[in-house]
Amino acid sequence: MDKELPTLERLSKENEKEKRKRLRGGAFLVFMLLLWLGDRVINGDRGEAHHQQLLTEFSTITLLPNASLVAKVDNFSPWNAHKATVGATYLSKAQFSDIQGFYDHELQSHGWQFAQGRSLMQWGKDLGGRELVYCKGELAASVEYAGQEPQRGWNYALRLSWGLHRCT
Repeated sequence: MDKELPTLERLSKENEKEKRKRLRGGAFLVFMLLLWLGDRVINGDRGEAHHQQLLTEFSTITLLPNASLVAKVDNFSPWNAHKATVGATYLSKAQFSDIQGFYDHELQSHGWQFAQGRSLMQWGKDLGGRELVYCKGELAASVEYAGQEPQRGWNYALRLSWGLHRCT
């Protein structure tokens, strides 16, 4: 009977350790959930303000002549309030240099500053795709040219975003 008492004490202590471990895990989970919800409440309004600003900015930009709208983009959610995107994809017979010249002038006339240009690859192949990024404060404007063989039904896109490019 003397051996049983230490075994019972040991089991009781192990049980208490397990309870404390589960309690700490549950408290951590509740803390993370509250932190996540708090972030959505605090930043949701800020994100929505940026989203509205993107919509306003996009409406002021003139469309490239003879371009056809293929699809619109409007992505914002208060549950992911740290980014927003507004824009569209277009089909045009214009070459990249014409698209670049048009939007370089159009965006700069609305206060956007050129930030960077880069080549876009498709499955490791350079098919002539390009992206031009312009900044206006925290907002970014991206002009994307699909390249030689557009397979998505559009050959260029104009997207305004917040939280996706490094603009300050």
